[in-house]
Amino acid sequence: MLGVLVAGAVSIHAQAGLAASLELGRGRCKSRVARNYERPLEGFPADRLPSRAELRYGPDGVRLRTLPRRRVALSGSKIGFEVGVSRKDSASGLLRHPRHLGWDVHLQQWSVDPQGRPRHLVRRFRWRLGTVRRTDGPDLTIRSRPGIYRFDFTIEGPNQRMLKSYRCYVRVLPRRAAVHIVTNGARFQAGDTVIGQIQNMGTVPVFLESTPYLRLERFQDDRWTEIQTGSGPMWGAESVLLAGGASACAGFPIPNEAGGRYRVSAEVEVSRRGRLWKGVVTKSFAVDVRS
Repeated sequence: MLGVLVAGAVSIHAQAGLAASLELGRGRCKSRVARNYERPLEGFPADRLPSRAELRYGPDGVRLRTLPRRRVALSGSKIGFEVGVSRKDSASGLLRHPRHLGWDVHLQQWSVDPQGRPRHLVRRFRWRLGTVRRTDGPDLTIRSRPGIYRFDFTIEGPNQRMLKSYRCYVRVLPRRAAVHIVTNGARFQAGDTVIGQIQNMGTVPVFLESTPYLRLERFQDDRWTEIQTGSGPMWGAESVLLAGGASACAGFPIPNEAGGRYRVSAEVEVSRRGRLWKGVVTKSFAVDVRS
């Protein structure tokens, strides 16, 4: 039996009594974003990142992979680039024909103002890349604390000749778990339809364990009893809500002549410090019988 996660283990909560205004259109939530963590970066200059194609200035088959893929990362995550080489010329991860780079890679990490302009230099790194012998080549990443930063990368070849420069903006967030269910009201009448949605207001992923992922329960005979499952999509086990993400909506027609205490519930798992904490998140509401 899953128990409700409590403070001290991980911050999971349902905002009881919150009459959330879900934007509904034809019974579906219009928004699948609960919190836009990239909003402070809107209006910043565009990133300059490597394309997926092979690097024109590098040996055959050499690529750079950007980390993270989005402009948002968690504290302690890798930020920067990883060098990779096509597996066509490899055996068990080792290259039959190693690639000689001879690169000097420089990284500067800047804190920035609200317009994305550098304020002060936070850190500076340098990597010397000689010969790559594996398909998963050198790791050109660092780990950063919460904040908004600009990362400047320059790649120099022999004789300090500039080969390429890159730039990316990343918001680094603290690791925080916070997930709740919202509904289209706090009080209903029998025969109404309740719309529910799971929102990940934290920064770590939330795994949805229920299938379907939302359920309607009624309090009767001193316990909560499931009376129906949501009309939303049948998500498979461990569907994921990323930071700031929201589930699709599920609709629950409330039975006629059945007032009392109700709740919408979901089973979730939340990643915290490398471990998964399992529990149930709920949103309660009252139902009146039509007179």
